[in-house]
Amino acid sequence: MEKNVADELSKLRYHMKLMQQIVFNPEKNAFFMSVIDYDISENQVRAILKVMSAFSYRLEKKVDEPSKNDPDPALIQFGISSEELYSDQKPSLDEFSKYLQGIYPKSMNPEYLLKSLKVQSMFTDVCEYLLD
Repeated sequence: MEKNVADELSKLRYHMKLMQQIVFNPEKNAFFMSVIDYDISENQVRAILKVMSAFSYRLEKKVDEPSKNDPDPALIQFGISSEELYSDQKPSLDEFSKYLQGIYPKSMNPEYLLKSLKVQSMFTDVCEYLLD
């Protein structure tokens, strides 16, 4: 029971930090609004952003290749392997949906989340690719 209270307190603190950013520019912080609306934890956000980063690499391959064999704690806790995430195939909306379901088991529209990331200018190229 104490872990649940600590987790909820941690989530509240994280959401407060996001709200401080939103207050100054609400229309440009759509992703942060989604995080608060859907009650997403900081660890879940990290995992979502790691997935988007991997998808960006797979689309553009402009950065050094991440190690497929190097387990990422932000992803392991949600059952996502680096080897699978950094495959040689182009990412897809179905693949994103699968990862999102593992990270955030409650119902969430993946297209809504991608649009909110795009509005906030986060992984814009990946969002456009997946939404097309």
